[in-house]
Formats: sequence, C-alpha cells, structure tokens
Amino acid sequence: MPTANERGMLPPMNGRRIRLRLGAAPLVLLALVAAATPIPALAGATPRPIVVNSTGDGADLNGGGGTCDAGLLPGATCTLRAAIQTANVDADEDRITFAIPGTGPHVIEPTIDLPFIDEPLIIDGTTQSGSKVNTLATGSNAKLRVVLLGDGTFPGLVALAPTHIKGLVVSGFDTAITLGSQSGGSVITGSFIGTTPNGMGLAPNTSSGIVCACADLRIGGTAKAARMIISGNLTGVFIAMQTDERVVIQGTLVGVGADGVTNLGNEVSGLRIRGTGTVLVGGDTKAAANVIAYNGSAGVAIGFAEAEPTGITVARNSIYANGGLGIDIRDDGPTANDPAPDADTGPNHRQNFPAVNSAVTKAGVTTIKGSLVSVPGRTYVLRFYSTAAGGGEGRTYLGKKSVFTKPGGSVAFTFKPVATVPTGRVITVTATQTVTGDTSEFSVARTVNAP
Repeated sequence: MPTANERGMLPPMNGRRIRLRLGAAPLVLLALVAAATPIPALAGATPRPIVVNSTGDGADLNGGGGTCDAGLLPGATCTLRAAIQTANVDADEDRITFAIPGTGPHVIEPTIDLPFIDEPLIIDGTTQSGSKVNTLATGSNAKLRVVLLGDGTFPGLVALAPTHIKGLVVSGFDTAITLGSQSGGSVITGSFIGTTPNGMGLAPNTSSGIVCACADLRIGGTAKAARMIISGNLTGVFIAMQTDERVVIQGTLVGVGADGVTNLGNEVSGLRIRGTGTVLVGGDTKAAANVIAYNGSAGVAIGFAEAEPTGITVARNSIYANGGLGIDIRDDGPTANDPAPDADTGPNHRQNFPAVNSAVTKAGVTTIKGSLVSVPGRTYVLRFYSTAAGGGEGRTYLGKKSVFTKPGGSVAFTFKPVATVPTGRVITVTATQTVTGDTSEFSVARTVNAP
C-alpha cells in the first residue's frame, strides 16, 4: 500500500493547489479548477513559430503581446518563459522552437514557476542545433540539447491545454510535467525525465516524472524517435484520470538508463494508475513494448480501492527487478484468484491470473501447460514471459495465445514458444480479457525443467 509520504503535488491552478493523496481511501483530486470551455485538440493551421534563443529566465516585457521580447531590443531576446507567455495570448496553436547559441547542452533554470500552458502548444527541443533523435531499436542514443532544471520546490511544465512536448530533458523539479483535465490530446515524446542529459545518470524530480489528471494522453510511441526515459523520480508516471478517456504508454524506458539496462529506478512505482479511464501499457508489437525495471515498489500499480480503474491493459513489456510485483492490482501485494465466475469488483475487476502447471524444455522445444479460471464464455489473451531464476515478473516476452473459457469458467492451455527457454529460467503468464481489457497480475512463476 502507498505510504503517507507518497504524494503527488499538482501546482496551483487559478490560485488553488491540488494535492493527490495516495492512501487507503480512493484518490481524490482536491480543488481541480479547469477552464469552463474545453480547448480543442492539436489540429488545424500551421502553428506560429516562436523561437527561444536564450537560456535566461526573463519574462516577456509586453506581457505576452506581439512578439516574444524578454530584452530591451524588440525581438532580440526570447526566453522559454517569455515564449510561453507569448503563446498563451494567441488561441491558435503555437510552436516553440530553439536556436540558443553554442554547442550545449543548454540549461534553462527557472527561478519560479513557469507560466501554465493555457492554449494549444508544441514545445520542440529537437529543433536546437546539435540535437539528435533516437535511432536505436533498444535503448536510446538521442542527444538532447535543451535541459529544463529546477530546484525541487516547484513544478516544471504545466499544461492546461493540448500540448506536445518533445526532445527535452526535464529534471530537478517537484513534478517534471503536469497535465490538467483540459489537456486532452497531449503527447510527450523523445524526452528524458529525471535523468542527466545523456540519460545515464540520476537527476531526480522530487515527486513524479509525469502527472496526468487528464484525458487522451500519449507518452512515447512506436517510432524510435518517440522513445522516452522516465527514471530516477519518486514515481515515474502518476495517472489520475477523471473521465472515461484513454492513456497510451509505449516505447518508454521506466527505471533504466539510455542503454536500456542501467539501474536508474524510480523510488516508488514505475507507473501508478488511478481514476476512471483506460490505459494501454505496451502493445502487441516489439516497438510498443516498454521496459519497466528497478523501481522501488510495483512496476505497474493499478488502483487501490473498489472504485478504481478497469480496462488497464499491460502487454508485451519487459518488466523485471522491481521491488514489488511487476503488475500489482490494488497496490497491496499478490491478489489471490477466486473461483469462477471471477465476478470481482475493483481494479481491473481483480482479473484472475493463469496457473502454470508445467514448463519443460526437451530437444530444443519448450512446452508450457496450465489453466485459467475466470468468467465463463469469454476470450482471453495469455501472454507468456521468461525471467532469470528467482524472478516472478516478466523480462523476456515469449508470445501469446488466445483461449476461450468453457461454461464452467475454466480452460486448459498448452503453449510452445518459438524461442527455446533454457532450463532453470522461470515462466510467468498474464491473462487479459478481450471484452474489458483487464490484465491480471503475473502468474506464480514455474521453473523450466528438463524431462
């Protein structure tokens, strides 16, 4: 269960402060004040460019009117603070680019909260000279040259409108990026959250890397250039949706460095999911899979009360070496299976996990046998994983198999992965109901034996 010091703090909105409390009671968002008129998603005409050419923190001398002017000479100096002020004056979508002199990385250190993003906006750090997007299939070789660095006492970027953030290093803040309820359609890609500019060292945000009290958010993606690193924070991503909307997290390294393996774990959970929307963590392609490792408690923590989220699908990720369960329904340790018809309420309907009865490798062929007991007459996707001996999560994805439960609610399965699993490794399986999208915790691990 979350402890008393596991809190996410959202910054003041319209003069009020929002506190996310994680405890025995359902999560409550206190005093969330949002604009009365929904802001449209990013679309339409070509965004107006606003070019940041200074690492300074000066405000716009015109209060955001006209051009971006943070210096005495009109148009000569544009800081990030002044650029956001300028973008907020215009209801149309704007695009902040970077042309700061020098080789970088260029460190922007706000002295107080940056302006909230009130209108649709793109902030594109990849436009800075010397930047390079990731081109690797595993890990990240991105070179990010725009760094936002806080002192741990106030938030980084706060979006109250649809926003696309890409190619930034955001470290040292309370929460690096916060998305409010009117930021639906936002996207965060190709950025390092909580690490040094090379993605290989710790530069923590003291609360969460990303907090979403939002709707329709994508973090990362299947394109190599979209790969994210979210490591070293208190919690990697804290999702607290208020409506029946959708968040997708793909192609992201949560708790590891840019090489894809170095331990830079978030102190508590990798992903903590609350609220009433649906979430897809990973997907059924290699490019969609996330790495979620070395986090202090659960890799993916789903809800903690009866009214918490359902439809949280966790698929094909590499989840291993976390301090708690790889997938933890109710965030309270192992959730026991119950008899058919598995008619639970609560997070992911407390979906039952499969039982692995045997795992044998003979003549280069691994055969996994087991069963699932759940809701009768439903289709389930079983996803199979292997991990080093002693691990009970799911590091290496082996494949999937669809099964259909009988009228009594049970179904037996046999699965032979394409790749041979060496003896001594362990097998785990998850079950995802196709009607609801609910994914179970990992099954009890079964060691692969020789016949």
